[in-house]
Amino acid sequence: MKPSKISFIFLCIAFIISASYQAYISTIREVPAYDQFGIKEIGLYLLMMGISCIVLVNKKWAYLFIIGFCVLLCGIAFGFYIPVVMRQRTLDWIDIGEAVVYLGCILVAAIFALKAVFQRN
Repeated sequence: MKPSKISFIFLCIAFIISASYQAYISTIREVPAYDQFGIKEIGLYLLMMGISCIVLVNKKWAYLFIIGFCVLLCGIAFGFYIPVVMRQRTLDWIDIGEAVVYLGCILVAAIFALKAVFQRN
């Protein structure tokens, strides 16, 4: 399987897991300012999946773009989500598990995009 397809699949898995978690956590509403799941949030997840489609172009610029996108997502996770949002929650195994799987999928997507960049020399 091409690295572009693998990156795309892992990004989609990350967003599906994240959206599912967000839908679940919105029913609990432990932190009402962040625990919402409506049309706006669904649109954002669809937009992120749409952005992920860029990697399917299978060009060097697309891989570099996706690597930057993955770095941005990790920066948001480590710079905002984990220190701000997760600190306000009573963490359970599902909260930590979602964060680990989400970030793992983003990392795998970035690694395969990076691999593709070096294979295309």
